[in-house]
Amino acid sequence: MKHLRAAWRLTAVALLAITLILPVLAAGKWRPRLRNRLVQIFFKLALRAMGVRWSAKGTPPPAGTPALMVSNHLSYIDIFVLCAATGAIFIAKEDIRGWPVVRHFVNSAGTLYVSRKPQAMKEEAAQLRDTLLSGQRLVLFAEGTTGTGTRILPFRSGFFSLCEELPDLPVYPVSLAYTAIDGIPVGRNWLPHVAWYGDMTFAGHLWQFLGLGRMTVGLRFHAPVTSRQIGDRKMLARYCHGVVQEGWEELRHARVKKEAPANAGA
Repeated sequence: MKHLRAAWRLTAVALLAITLILPVLAAGKWRPRLRNRLVQIFFKLALRAMGVRWSAKGTPPPAGTPALMVSNHLSYIDIFVLCAATGAIFIAKEDIRGWPVVRHFVNSAGTLYVSRKPQAMKEEAAQLRDTLLSGQRLVLFAEGTTGTGTRILPFRSGFFSLCEELPDLPVYPVSLAYTAIDGIPVGRNWLPHVAWYGDMTFAGHLWQFLGLGRMTVGLRFHAPVTSRQIGDRKMLARYCHGVVQEGWEELRHARVKKEAPANAGA
């Protein structure tokens, strides 16, 4: 049953990708806003095809205004959920360029890649700054890697250096949690099927994930702050980590409703 479910879901996502990839690529050259909207639609439909239902609390930054969203990170599915919810641009590691199928949508959505190589830091920081100043919203996974899902790793303060250059830039902490499978709370025994970390292969983990029951994901957008309000990059990193941690724990321990949230996948 699990293998049949995984095959059906993978086929559905592949058909969505084939249908939308050419319009996305075409729009990317002439109409970036339309491109972003098409990419957002793809991730919304892909989540539905994969049996993932999401709901969001709080208010994300409005489109067309510079903002940095800072989230915890468990899996590549995080990108699906956050893009479906916001349509924002991601700050990602270089290795995402090699992901099959999804990379075309991630790349065409304007994703900004960081290598963390010292010789590239200045150029990468300038690219991030210019993107923000053009009115874009960026999503940052401040842990720098995916975790096991049992805790949120410390946020790397180096990622917040841009906020010192732009002290009035709104920074939105975002909590993300995988809360239930078929209405049953996600416990430690299910975390390796959800979180993607260590030496797990992308293809193997994706097949396993697609074979699971209906997944429920919760998002919480917290009130924005600025570096001018909080302090230097280290203080801002610690503050955002604390807020995200608190919201993550609330999402995980919230009562799981039997019915899907009213705005799930909306």
